[in-house]
Amino acid sequence: MANVGKAWSIDDLRKMARKRVPRYFFDYLEGGANSETTMRANENDFARWRLRQKVLTGVQSSAAGLNATYLGAEHRLPILLGPVGFAGMYWPRGEIAAGRAADEAGIGQCLSTFSICSLEEVAAARSGPLYFQLYMFRDRDLTEDILARCRQANVDVVVLTVDTCHIPIRERDARNGFVPRRACRRGACGRCSNARAGALARYPMGCRRSATCCAIRISAHRCSSSPRRSAG
Repeated sequence: MANVGKAWSIDDLRKMARKRVPRYFFDYLEGGANSETTMRANENDFARWRLRQKVLTGVQSSAAGLNATYLGAEHRLPILLGPVGFAGMYWPRGEIAAGRAADEAGIGQCLSTFSICSLEEVAAARSGPLYFQLYMFRDRDLTEDILARCRQANVDVVVLTVDTCHIPIRERDARNGFVPRRACRRGACGRCSNARAGALARYPMGCRRSATCCAIRISAHRCSSSPRRSAG
């Protein structure tokens, strides 16, 4: 297994993951919608940001810091862990492990609607602020059920996703079989016996579905009421 202690950058970690993680899982994590032109444009735009160095300004080192207050809480760094669906596919109880790392770094965590661990499990394991990313499902009862669970779990902030009115076509996932053309028990989840299949290989029944959604007992009718697939 790759020694992450030898990674000096995020790109080093990415290269290690590419060697370790099965292709269909890696592509899901790294890929975007359609031909990914918008995703690449976003990456290029972000890479153009620069930190301006300022020296001899009279600021005492004791007064300098990276602390930041946002979304009603103070953090040691002006960043947070964004929502990543099915993080538990890459490491056992991945969302909880990510939350512990966020606590150690003194930053926030935003949990995806489609997490492997349940909202309640992650909230119970966190000591720092927890944010929850919510899709506005066409089935409003489902959305209200999730909101009620957020209140019960004392989630600090609900972050509403508003740019996914349609389920996007993820071409990488379609090509490698992560998203099969028709519903079945195979596909990515059926290949979890591979020793390189990360956390999924450790679940005796194969892939655990999203606990956040499944705990609400989504019926087949509700699943068919989710946002329609985008044509482009």
